Amino acid sequence: MNKMAQSLMAAILSGTAILSAGVGLASTVPTGAAVKIAVVNIIKLSDRLEEKTAQTVKLQKMIANFKAEQAKKQQVIKKLAEPLNPQSTIALKPGTPEYKAQEKKWEKATVADRVFIDFTQLRIRSEHALLVEKLYHDITTAIKAYAKAHGIELVLQQEPMDTSVATDKALMVEIRSRKVLFASREINITDPLLRIMNRQWEKTHGQ
Repeated sequence: MNKMAQSLMAAILSGTAILSAGVGLASTVPTGAAVKIAVVNIIKLSDRLEEKTAQTVKLQKMIANFKAEQAKKQQVIKKLAEPLNPQSTIALKPGTPEYKAQEKKWEKATVADRVFIDFTQLRIRSEHALLVEKLYHDITTAIKAYAKAHGIELVLQQEPMDTSVATDKALMVEIRSRKVLFASREINITDPLLRIMNRQWEKTHGQ
């Protein structure tokens, strides 16, 4: 048995042990106290939301504006550096007051460009984090509202499993991170949530 197969078998046996231990716990639940359960594919839901699309467009515009502004600043820096280049036809003589003044202008523009890059990249990362947090908040809010309206007491996350991982260690991580091994289509509320959230987004943000 190769290493990959051994790792897979270990994960299966581990899961079996957990399920066996859970039988005793389940037996303590009073008869008739069934819990209505649903599952949601968070990845599918978020990727197909109009809100996510709008967030992506917003970030792309921020990045495009950043790149355009940076290109302008680079042109200014290049122009300021030209007289400092001894091979240039407009080269200034090193050590002269004119050269020193030009050098200070170039240094000031270079520092300002570096500050602009650092600040703008930080602003974009912060905006991205806020958008992700808002999207997750909106998704969980929608899930809670749907669950309450349909008498659902427990909602689990169901995500696709990546079996194309390169190592057995990565495969073990994939297996152990699985929260739901099987769920019937009847209890999967991903598509209804997608329709509800997109309709709400269109209602509040549509043209």
